[in-house]
Amino acid sequence: MNKPDITLNKIMYKPDHKEDVEEYPVYLIGEVDTSWSQMYIYCTGCSRGHHYRKSMDDNLWWIYKCPHCETVSAHFEEFEEEEEEDDE
Repeated sequence: MNKPDITLNKIMYKPDHKEDVEEYPVYLIGEVDTSWSQMYIYCTGCSRGHHYRKSMDDNLWWIYKCPHCETVSAHFEEFEEEEEEDDE
C-alpha cells in the first residue's frame, strides 16, 4: 500500500496571551488560512507528541506524518454538540 504524500511545514509558535511560555514548533498540514484548528497528537509509531495545525475548511480527518519517525497516521476531530436550552 502506498502512503499518502504529506508535506509538513514547521513554524515556531508562541501564544500571545501567555508570557511565560517559550516558542514551540507547530507542523502545518496542507494549506492553512486564517481559520485553523491546532491539536497536540501522539504518534502511533514512536509515541512522541507534536503540535499540528490544519485548516478548518478541510474535513474532520487529520492525516498527518510524524516529523520524527515519519509514520503516517489519521485522527478524527470530533466536536461536541451544544445542548439546546428549553424556552419553557
